[in-house]
Order: sequence, then structure tokens, then C-alpha cells
Amino acid sequence: MYIHTSQRMFSPITTLMVVVMGLFLPCTLAAQIDKYSISVAPFVHDSSGKKFDSYVVECRNAALRFLLASGRFTVVERDATKELESERKLQKSESFIDGKVVEQGKATGAEYILTGTMNTRTGILSLVISRVADNLKVEGGDCILKEGFFGINLVKKINTSMLEITSRWLAKDRYTVVKELEGDDDSTDKLLIAAGTTKGIKKGYTLDVFYVTIEEIDGVPYERDLIIGALKIDLVENGNFSVAKVKDGKKDIKKALLEGKKLICRIKTKD
Repeated sequence: MYIHTSQRMFSPITTLMVVVMGLFLPCTLAAQIDKYSISVAPFVHDSSGKKFDSYVVECRNAALRFLLASGRFTVVERDATKELESERKLQKSESFIDGKVVEQGKATGAEYILTGTMNTRTGILSLVISRVADNLKVEGGDCILKEGFFGINLVKKINTSMLEITSRWLAKDRYTVVKELEGDDDSTDKLLIAAGTTKGIKKGYTLDVFYVTIEEIDGVPYERDLIIGALKIDLVENGNFSVAKVKDGKKDIKKALLEGKKLICRIKTKD
């Protein structure tokens, strides 16, 4: 038996494959849309010798592992060791500052690029995330290290700095509060939020919950985020939804819900 459509014949097996693809393709696209594509350039140092080469490679590897483990980034890998020498020379030059980051990112197809530069005199590793399209710095920070700071201690230092940088970046993402799941007449205990694995949300994450108000200054309206509480992710249901326990502001959140305010949340940069 065949199904006739516009004078073309499709077997039952073909029809089933089309249906299955139709069911799973939106999920696949959703997962891809919510991840940032990032390339990690070989980290460099300001020393003329090769004494610090293996050190900055280890720093880069730690940053790379952090991005891979976060679940929020699609990492476009590059060969760090082969390009280290030319990279170090380029990052010292005017041409690198003017456009080398853009060139590198475009070559890999990434939206963003992470660079790292080690000051061997101060022991500070400067980490910068830039947008490839226009070489605009998105976030950055300094990781205070020292020569010989290898192994687990180095990884902890890098992880701490990367967490701070990416948290500030991801804090710009906002997630809608869908509805109250648990509570009583006066307070809210649990909320359903529209953010799951495709947003990189994990159990234990803490979030601010707020709504947007308008404040006028000299007759000019300005948006203001009014934080009314804090949440902690209790359960990540799937790619799109998570359950959050209310840590602070149970009564204020309840009041806002009863007033019909649109509640939004974002990852906290500090507890």
C-alpha cells in the first residue's frame, strides 16, 4: 500500500520517517538555538622564551573543560600547540588588536571567541570573551596565578574566574516564571520557570526573581528591574522547564503573582 500525494508515492516506512523527523527536529533546533558557539584561541604569554608555553596551554585546557562541562556552550576546538608561537606574536601586534580576533572566530564559524593573555611579571591571566561579528568585548576578567601553579589548584583558579565571567554574561539572559506550583494564601514555595537544559540550567543554581517597573526621571521613562526574591533550582524537568524553590521573598512573590505581574528570573552572579 502506498500513499499518493501530488502524484508522488511514499511507502509507509518513508511516511513514518517523515513524521518522526517532524517530531524531533523542533527539539533539536531548540537545543541548538540556546547554546552559544564559542572558539577558544590558544592562550599566550608575554615572555620571549618558551618557559611559559606549557603553562598557558594548561590554563587554556582548564578554561576549555569548564566551557564544555557548563552545558551552555558549543565549543569550536582549535589546535593550541601548533599555533602558539604565531599566536603569541600576533597578540602583541596592532594587527591582532584591530582584527585578528574577528578573523580567527570567523574561520571556525563561532559566534564568540575566548582569549587569554598571561603577564608573566604579575602572574595575572587576562581572560576576554569577544563577539566575532564586530570584535566587541562581551565580558572579561583577571585570574591571579603564579608560575608553577599547576594541577588542581590551577584548575580551581581558572574555574572560579570562568564562572564569574560567564555568570555575568549569562545573567543577561532572562527566564519567564510560568506559574506557581506550591504555596498557600500568603506565600509561594515553588515556581515553574521556562528554562531547562537547553538554557544550561542545572540543579542547585540560584536565581533572582523580579518584575520590570517604569521609573520617570525628568519626564523620561526608564525600565527598572525590581528584585523581589531568590530561587534555587530543585529539579530540571527537561530542555524547557525547571522547578525552583523560593529561598527569599515568598510573600512578595505571592503578592506579585496575585497582582498579575509578569515575573522574570535570571542567574544570580553572587549568593
